[in-house]
Amino acid sequence: MIEKFIKREQLIRDNTIKSLAGSYIKKAISNLITMEILSKAESHKDILAIPKNHSTEEWIVVTAYYAMYVRVRKEEIEMLRDVRDRREIAQYSVTKKTTKEIAEKTKSDAREFVDRMEEIFEKM
Repeated sequence: MIEKFIKREQLIRDNTIKSLAGSYIKKAISNLITMEILSKAESHKDILAIPKNHSTEEWIVVTAYYAMYVRVRKEEIEMLRDVRDRREIAQYSVTKKTTKEIAEKTKSDAREFVDRMEEIFEKM
């Protein structure tokens, strides 16, 4: 699949990226961990002294987006674009609410995206 894009010159092989791939994946995994911590904070508000009316959904979406900040295929770029839109709403909008469903969908997208990136980097 990747070879097709290389032949069309839509992707190029860059050996410097190979050396950075591990660092990008580590950073992405760190963001996924932060996303999970924020997600679990919802059910531990008493222990963490978080106000009952505080929601972490917005920052779950934001950290999921940052975890996905490595792109390759059209599908991944489209997924990243969708998540970027959700992140912008979560981070900047005061009129639109980030729901638990949006946060859960974004978490799932981020995990899938990072897994795919790991697969691609392993094949480099």
